[in-house]
Amino acid sequence: MRPSGTTTRKPRADAIRNRERVLEAAKAVFSAGGAEASLEAVARSAGVGIGTLYRHFPTREALFEAVYRREVQHLADLAEQYNLILLEDACQAHGADYFSERDGCWKRAGSMGMAAAFSFYPGKNLGACGEAGAVTTNDPELARKIRMLRDHGQIRKYYHEVEGYNGRLDAIQASILLIKLKYLDDWTLRRRKAASRYGELLDSPQHEIMLPYQPDWAQAVYHLFVVCVRNREQLMKQLSLAGIGTGIHYPIPLHLQRAYNHLGYSNGDFPVSERLSDEVLSLPMGPELTAAQQERVAEEVLKSVELRPQLCAAAAAG
Repeated sequence: MRPSGTTTRKPRADAIRNRERVLEAAKAVFSAGGAEASLEAVARSAGVGIGTLYRHFPTREALFEAVYRREVQHLADLAEQYNLILLEDACQAHGADYFSERDGCWKRAGSMGMAAAFSFYPGKNLGACGEAGAVTTNDPELARKIRMLRDHGQIRKYYHEVEGYNGRLDAIQASILLIKLKYLDDWTLRRRKAASRYGELLDSPQHEIMLPYQPDWAQAVYHLFVVCVRNREQLMKQLSLAGIGTGIHYPIPLHLQRAYNHLGYSNGDFPVSERLSDEVLSLPMGPELTAAQQERVAEEVLKSVELRPQLCAAAAAG
């Protein structure tokens, strides 16, 4: 018998409610301010004390991971609950893995939704020598429809059931991909090692460089290695002068593309996307990248970032 006036269930129920309130508040705060939003801002939004938040999530990174891990896990449940179709954009995710707590196992990108799209564009991790791609699905009827659509809508030769496209993967491209597929796991391992090496070379609290973040429940394949820097144009110029190529993926957010003018969006409607489009920069990445090459890239990046405060000070003085 427990002492009078005590409970055994209420504290746990309160803790669960507080945790859920924090997660919902964090989702909104992170969406507005990005991953660097403070825990204090999340606590205020959730209506809980900072001590309560710290008991559940001791660091901002832990909270950020919890928010977006929950989002991934719940996508399939939400699709099932509301009779929605879950489709995966796996065009840059050949070989990427995600640990599903619901299923208790690692799942490969392309296996989680009703269907997934893969690109075999030559620059992808698994690339053909021309335009190519594939769709994966466990739905026989969807597979039948996709086969028709890729082949002029034909159910069999000269019998067109629907209007379709000429999207067939030709035999030469398929042969090239079958050969390269044998090397994909090794190439992925090399990319992961290169990403880890970049992390070691560029991780410094003295420099304003945001590196890619990979939680322990995901295994990325690093089609790109994208960092965020405040003065991107200066860094790109310095790297170009040093003979190091870079890319921007992508310079214009979708809502500001001319193709979507009819939606009526403008600057300021999606501030996180707009800020990232001004700061993202893709550094050299690939399975053939050597440690020496990465050391040189990192040296030039850090040199440029160290120069920026000096240039700003000089401009202010001038």
